[in-house]
Amino acid sequence: MYLSGSQLVILQEREMLARHALPSTRLIVDLSGCHPTKKPHPASLCNALNDALGGRLAVSAVSTTRSGNLILHASAPACSAQALAAHRSLVWSTISPLLGITDLAEPPMYPADPWHKVVFHRVPLMQPGALPSDRDFIREVAKRNQLPGTQYRIGNVRFLLERDKAPREEVTVRVDFIEQEDARRFLRDGIFLFGSHCRATRYKPRSSNGRRTSGGHG
Repeated sequence: MYLSGSQLVILQEREMLARHALPSTRLIVDLSGCHPTKKPHPASLCNALNDALGGRLAVSAVSTTRSGNLILHASAPACSAQALAAHRSLVWSTISPLLGITDLAEPPMYPADPWHKVVFHRVPLMQPGALPSDRDFIREVAKRNQLPGTQYRIGNVRFLLERDKAPREEVTVRVDFIEQEDARRFLRDGIFLFGSHCRATRYKPRSSNGRRTSGGHG
């Protein structure tokens, strides 16, 4: 088949993007609206999945998001979230009995993009030293910032506390957003939390010497 010059350029660009686009290693199992009656150890879930997959693919860890969804961590580079998703029926039939879930059809499963981490500064506490629960914090984000479906748009909440410090009236909070656009919005505009407007900066992970690096995402 003959390709024109413009078609050839497009094809080459697609091939280049495919080579540089790394597959996700995290598969989200969306358990929205479901209430597991059992809480198996992550090792039990890993072992059951790896036995069911029969060595074709492998899961190295299983974790839970703040909103209750499961994250299956594929064993890279031999396995990816996309490869696990191709066996979604097998995955669900394996883990649903361990979770004690009998009333939910096969839930959505999708590869997770890298989280976009933002740090919010001088977040006030309702009482000195009394940290809100992750759920209450996420509700506050939704309520004050017109962010519907927040429980599905935040992967993690972490309060960055210094050791050996007296109870404080303000804290620093790191939020891991699933969508890049949400992170960009708060980096640009700041965020409203507990009656205050809080400054936002891009999260910079600590290097091996304990100092913050210049990188943007952790």
